[in-house]
Amino acid sequence: MNGIAPPAMGVAASARFERALQPVCFASRADVRGLLPLEVRLSAVHAEGLAGLLPLLLCGEESAALAFAQFAELARLDGDARAQLERMRIEEERHEVWLTRLRLGLPAPRPDTGLRRTVRHFFLAIREPELGAHLGRIAALDSAVCVILGTLRHPRCALAADADLRQLLTRIQFEEAGHARTASFYARVFGVPDLRRLAIDTRERLVRLLALRAGAFDQVGVCPHSLSRRLLQVPRRLFA
Repeated sequence: MNGIAPPAMGVAASARFERALQPVCFASRADVRGLLPLEVRLSAVHAEGLAGLLPLLLCGEESAALAFAQFAELARLDGDARAQLERMRIEEERHEVWLTRLRLGLPAPRPDTGLRRTVRHFFLAIREPELGAHLGRIAALDSAVCVILGTLRHPRCALAADADLRQLLTRIQFEEAGHARTASFYARVFGVPDLRRLAIDTRERLVRLLALRAGAFDQVGVCPHSLSRRLLQVPRRLFA
C-alpha cells in the first residue's frame, strides 16, 4: 500500500488526513494506515454533498465488519457458516478502506457534533442478542444499502459523472447484495419468527437517520423523499 509523503503536505492538510483516517463510529480491524486519497472528479457542490453522506456509509461498514468478525468466531456455527461470515468481514473491511480513501479525496464535511452520536446509537440499537434476529436486521440494512448505492450511481445522480466513483459504488453494491442474501439465509436457518417485522422496523429507523442528511442527498441530485419511499418498501423476496 502506498504511503503519503509528509514533505508534500502542509500542517493543516496533514492534520485533516489524520482525522479522516480515524474511525467514524467503531474501530474495526481494517488497516487504513498510509492510504492515499482517491481522485474525485466532481464539482465542489457535489463533492461537498458526497462528503456529507460518507460518515453514514463508513459507520455502517465499521459496524458490519465488527459484527461479522464476532459471528465468525462463534463455536456453535459450522465451518461453512463461519467461512462465509469471515468472507463478509473481509469485504466490509475492504469497503471501509475504499470509502476512507474516498473520504480523503473529498472536502471535510461541515462539523456536526451530534451526528456521530446519533449514528452510533442507530447501529447499537439494531443489535440483537439472538444471532438469527441480528442477521435478519443486517439483511434488511444491507439490502437497503444496495438501494442507496444504486441511487447514487444512477445516471440521474451527479456522482455518476465520475466513472471511477461509479465503478467503486457498483462494486460495493454487488458485494453488499451478497451479504444481504447470506444474512437472510442464515436468519431463516435459525428459524427467527416474523423476520419481515424486524426488517420493516430496521428500514424505518434507517429512514429517520438518513433524514438528517436530506440536504446532502439533494446536493448530489437524489430526492430524499423518493429514496425514503423506496427504502420503506421491504421486498417480499428478502426472506423468501
